[in-house]
Amino acid sequence: MNRNVNTGARGGPSLGPARDLTEGGIVRNLFSLSWPMIVANSVNMIGPTVDMIWVGRLGPTAIASVGVAGIAVMLAMSALMGLFTGLRAMIARFVGADDDKQAIYVAQQALIIGAVSSAVLALVGIFFAESILGLVGVAPDVMAEGAVYLRVQFIGMFAMSFRMMTDGTMQASGDAMTPMKIAVLFRLLHVVLSPVLIFGLWIFPRMGVTGAAATNVVSQTLGTGLSFWFLTSGRSRLRLTLRGLRVDLGMIWRIVKIGIPASVMGMQRTLGEFWLMRFVAPFGTIAVAAHTLNQRVEMILFMPAWGVGMAAGVLIGQNLGAQKPDRAVKSGWLATALVQGFAFLSCALI
Repeated sequence: MNRNVNTGARGGPSLGPARDLTEGGIVRNLFSLSWPMIVANSVNMIGPTVDMIWVGRLGPTAIASVGVAGIAVMLAMSALMGLFTGLRAMIARFVGADDDKQAIYVAQQALIIGAVSSAVLALVGIFFAESILGLVGVAPDVMAEGAVYLRVQFIGMFAMSFRMMTDGTMQASGDAMTPMKIAVLFRLLHVVLSPVLIFGLWIFPRMGVTGAAATNVVSQTLGTGLSFWFLTSGRSRLRLTLRGLRVDLGMIWRIVKIGIPASVMGMQRTLGEFWLMRFVAPFGTIAVAAHTLNQRVEMILFMPAWGVGMAAGVLIGQNLGAQKPDRAVKSGWLATALVQGFAFLSCALI
């Protein structure tokens, strides 16, 4: 590994937590990291939920088309999030070892991974949108609207991919507050813009289901811009710079190798939902729409567990980097206990 890469270091005022996460109470550290991630993840789910509320006024066909296409979008996002798990793991290890230069170098290589993977997904969306939806066997009108929605979302994967990369970099360094604030800001834009583009309010044309997809891409682009600004201006724990940026296939493979298992795990969950939709589709558009609404509720309930899991990953990585494997193991078990307790409570309430 090249430890002498001139990639810059921290700079500017830090808005992230200054506390050393490899010291102090594990539960306190876990909570301080997880609650902003839970809020950010929950806020990110508000956008698609708001879209579904407005799209619902267009009828069951619109709901079904967004629901089916949304599963394909989630499948792609699961793959990307899995790849960036490698980014999180490596940055957390280097931050724990107090090696900011290498942490920034990993983030630089993740930029290349995001650019390449986004380009591939955009091409898949442009040329294979109808074929993907055809695997489910939905009605022709649902496929027609869903294909347009899917195409716009896949083209917009550039913004989503880079936002995942910047958020992952900040969170892995221990700054969970900045991504949360950014998520709140760009989702507020989403909430306002969604009915405007869907129904054609003010000077905007009526775009219907396409408007829902366009709203997500526009708001995600704003979030990506803000994330890059915070990360490159030194207003987070790490300061990303493009100095010394080059393609390092060895480092890229290390990131991808760690991320592939997480990608497979995330994709298999979404593939299960995609396959289940094949059995729902023959019952008609209304059944597909109802199943879609249930899936959205399930995703909202999943957000706290997701946030705690992400926080646990950061704590484990930083403690391993600081040569404290016992604290890393304890962090994992405590996070598991918290998530299982929440899951039990949620199931009981439902």
